[in-house]
Amino acid sequence: MSGLRLTYAGVMYDRTAALATGAVKPRGIDLNYLEFDYPPHIFDKMQNELGFDSSELGISSHIQKAHEKDYPFVYLPIFPSKVFRRSYMFVNKKSGIRTPKDLEGKRVGVPAWGQTAAIWQRGILANDHGVDLDKIRWVQGGVYEYGGPRGTTVRGLLKEQKVEPTPQGKTLSGMIAAGEIDALIGANIPDTFGKHPDVARLFPDARAVDREHFLKSGVFPIMHAVAVRRDVWEKDKWIAESLYEAFDAAKNLALTKMKYPGSVRYMTPWIDDELDEIETLFGGDPWPSGVEANRKTLETLMDYMVQQHMIAKKPNLDDLFLEVGGH
Repeated sequence: MSGLRLTYAGVMYDRTAALATGAVKPRGIDLNYLEFDYPPHIFDKMQNELGFDSSELGISSHIQKAHEKDYPFVYLPIFPSKVFRRSYMFVNKKSGIRTPKDLEGKRVGVPAWGQTAAIWQRGILANDHGVDLDKIRWVQGGVYEYGGPRGTTVRGLLKEQKVEPTPQGKTLSGMIAAGEIDALIGANIPDTFGKHPDVARLFPDARAVDREHFLKSGVFPIMHAVAVRRDVWEKDKWIAESLYEAFDAAKNLALTKMKYPGSVRYMTPWIDDELDEIETLFGGDPWPSGVEANRKTLETLMDYMVQQHMIAKKPNLDDLFLEVGGH
């Protein structure tokens, strides 16, 4: 017997793959998993056209807009995308930048001011490394393709933020290699990294720094959560619990497969060491579901958004997500 037909748009992560293959089926739902490789394509279609019944969406935009009248989405506390962000900060070696504080007074590229990755990175720079963000000259545009002009003021902020648009035809990836910007943050690795001798990471030991910070803070930056169109959910509210259970089961299945001792399932030669670290750092599960298990991370992101004038005050975190999973 077929269930309720729903579409879900997402990247094919290991932790969601079982939903795409049908190895895990949401109770009462016939889920059509639409695979995308580039999340912004999902966001554009979902936010502008309501093009899917459900999808992964950025978490910062939800925090910023969830209170708005006629807001079209409800969110489940499932977080398919989490990324430590120090390894996505780059500098031109000739810029004189040796430490994060050296970013002050420099021109730093960012693909989109409101991008969740960039919010995390600015928060990390300001709170963990003492960088005065107001002393940075921000340049906004496309990383791989020309993405301007976008104007000289970031919209939707509580305090005006000036940015420079990339010049006509220029990309941030090309500009950092040419020394036209001194540094670059965001969700993407510039395609000049590894090809141009002057493009390097701000944190050469990013993993070690991120690891140390995680041990102190317990914060593993969240990028995306699972969103459901409000009109779809209001017709059949039971689907929230069903989807939550299924996403959680798919993640648990991925963990089980990853830990299978008989063969190396993934192209990670020293996966045993990685699994040992997952056990010691994350208690065996670096992708827990639910609000409570991710509260510290989400509260930290909201703190950063207040500091960066994206929201006036922190909303009640529990109000941002549907009550599922027994809480």
